[in-house]
Amino acid sequence: MPDDWELNYDLPKEKVFFVDVLLLWGMFFDSVAQRDGAGVGVVLVSPEKHILPDSFILVDLRSNNVAEYQALILGLQMAIGMRIKNLDINDDSQLVIISS
Repeated sequence: MPDDWELNYDLPKEKVFFVDVLLLWGMFFDSVAQRDGAGVGVVLVSPEKHILPDSFILVDLRSNNVAEYQALILGLQMAIGMRIKNLDINDDSQLVIISS
């Protein structure tokens, strides 16, 4: 609660609630696996719609699923490094993503 707000306890029989608007970042990622390695792309989008793209080369031979999970992990590491707390994660595959 902001420091300049005052609490009023004189609210008989009324329901009072506080809604906090979260500034939500977006994360989009994808990967491609080939015999000679894999490529990973991650894009972070700020609440102000600033786009921050990045790409990585994975030199180990990987399956499409492993490369996809590696893309997710790299994107999450980027978000953690930027101290992003509210993140909407998007992917175009059938990868299972559970967020809370």
